[in-house]
Amino acid sequence: MPMHNLQSWTRLVLLVMLLPLPACATDFVVSSPTVEGRVIEQETRKPVADALVVVLWKGHAGHSGTVCYRVETATSDAQGAYRIKAWEQPAPGGAPLSRYRLPMAYKSGYEYIASDKDTVYLKPFTGTPGERLNYLRRVSSASGCASAGESEKNLLPLRSALLEQARQLADKQTEQEEIEPFLFQVEALEFGYEVAERRQIERIRSRK
Repeated sequence: MPMHNLQSWTRLVLLVMLLPLPACATDFVVSSPTVEGRVIEQETRKPVADALVVVLWKGHAGHSGTVCYRVETATSDAQGAYRIKAWEQPAPGGAPLSRYRLPMAYKSGYEYIASDKDTVYLKPFTGTPGERLNYLRRVSSASGCASAGESEKNLLPLRSALLEQARQLADKQTEQEEIEPFLFQVEALEFGYEVAERRQIERIRSRK
C-alpha cells in the first residue's frame, strides 16, 4: 500500500475511534453499583432519620410518554443516609433514548420538597388533617411504577405507611371511603390486582 494511502487509512481509523458511541449504548442504565444519598430537612440541613426513600427509574418512551421501569426503597439511618442497589438492566421492550433516576422520600410529619441528584429535602408539614390526606394521595400517585414488574412490590413499605396514616387522619363518618384507595394499593401488592379489585368491590357493596 502506498505511503499516502496508509496515512489516510490511519487517520480514518483514529477518527472513527474518537467518534461518540452510538445511541444503542444508552440501552443500559449506567450507574455505580449502589445509589447513595441523604435525606435532610430543608431549612435546618439536619439529617432526617427513618424516612422511607423511594427511587424510581424512569425513561421517555417516545409516543408512550414517560414510563417507570424499576422501583427500589430503603430507610434512612440516623445520619439521614440511605443506600439502594442500582439498577443496570435494559428496559423491557427496548430502552428509550433517555433515562433518569428520581429519588423521593416520605416520613410522617414531613412533606417532600425536592431532590438534588441523590439528596432528598423534606420539611415539617403544617397543614390540616384534610390537607395531609390530600398530600398522601399526591405521594401515592407520584410514587406509582406500573411498569416495574416484580420490583413494584418494593413499594409495599411506603403503601403501608400511607394507609396507616390515612387511617389516623380519616374522618370517622367517611373513614372507609377515604382510606379505600390506600387499602386497594396495599392489597394489590400483597395479593395481585384481580384479588384486590374483588375485595374492594365486596367492601363497597357491603357499605350500601
